[in-house]
Amino acid sequence: SNFWEPSDEAYARQHFEEQLEALGTDYIDLYMLHAPSKDPAKLKLAWSTIEALYTEGKVKAIGVSNYSPDQLKELFEIATIKPQVLQNKFSVYHPGEHDIKDTSILQYAKEHKIHVVAYSVGNAWPYFLDPLEDPHVLAVAERVKKTPYQVLQRHALQMGVSTLTRSSVRERALENKKLFDFKLSNMEMQLLNGLITLSTSVDETVFGPKFCADVYKLGGQPRAARAEL
Repeated sequence: SNFWEPSDEAYARQHFEEQLEALGTDYIDLYMLHAPSKDPAKLKLAWSTIEALYTEGKVKAIGVSNYSPDQLKELFEIATIKPQVLQNKFSVYHPGEHDIKDTSILQYAKEHKIHVVAYSVGNAWPYFLDPLEDPHVLAVAERVKKTPYQVLQRHALQMGVSTLTRSSVRERALENKKLFDFKLSNMEMQLLNGLITLSTSVDETVFGPKFCADVYKLGGQPRAARAEL
């Protein structure tokens, strides 16, 4: 479960107790700050409240959602206890963050012992091309005899990321149960990771982060392949 920045500690506590009542439990496994705050005071209040709930044993793990490396650094400056989980939008185009840089957010989280959880791996945002319809994803899916959605989920798992696989569609829910009877090869992982460069390069401007191999030969400096972080 999660919550937005509170107006004061009393409100935060009340909100938490209401969540416990709604869930019918006396603790929460994972409690997260839903989004970064632009107000340092509210950020400190929110995170200190979450830390207190964790120390009291009312939550078993704490984390944040929709955070970039820079925003995590800001949180570290005021945190007594670092987040254990980072839940971010993840896709083959943007693996863990919208603003792709040379340093992977997955590697950054790993260095700080933060586990990454992915949501919406099949969602097209912020691009028009749905990753479920991407010809490269379709080619890999045909090669391994799996659905495009299963390939995207498996790709994330092999990147060391847990995935949220909730779905109201029965067929999709059944697909989610069959992610561990196959494995993508190193070549297939590189082809999918290389989509970062294809999706962020426009006209003659080629961008390729250093953690991603230039498998589609768009030019620029050679980059070391990093199929698994």
